[in-house]
Amino acid sequence: MKLKELSSKEADYLSKIESLDEQIQNSQKLISNLQENNTSLRQEIEEFHKNRIYLHKQLSEKDSDLIRLKSENKHLQSKNNDFKDLVVSMKDELNKYSNQLETIEKRIS
Repeated sequence: MKLKELSSKEADYLSKIESLDEQIQNSQKLISNLQENNTSLRQEIEEFHKNRIYLHKQLSEKDSDLIRLKSENKHLQSKNNDFKDLVVSMKDELNKYSNQLETIEKRIS
């Protein structure tokens, strides 16, 4: 009877050991998959950081361009205002000479 019990216990232990081996193999596969996923995620994160740095640099350059263009625009607006003032001044001068010419023409006639 004890031999039978031993045999039954051995068979039960052997079955449990096989089940544990199978669980270990499954766990090792899962660990391997997780490690691969982790490596892939790290690569994606590195790529994201590179893109972030590149985009930050581009944004900085665009900001510099915008500041430069705003300054240039302000300068051109100032020149445009000066030109408008000059045109108004020339118009006034032209009116003045036109009036003088008209006065001279009236005296002559």
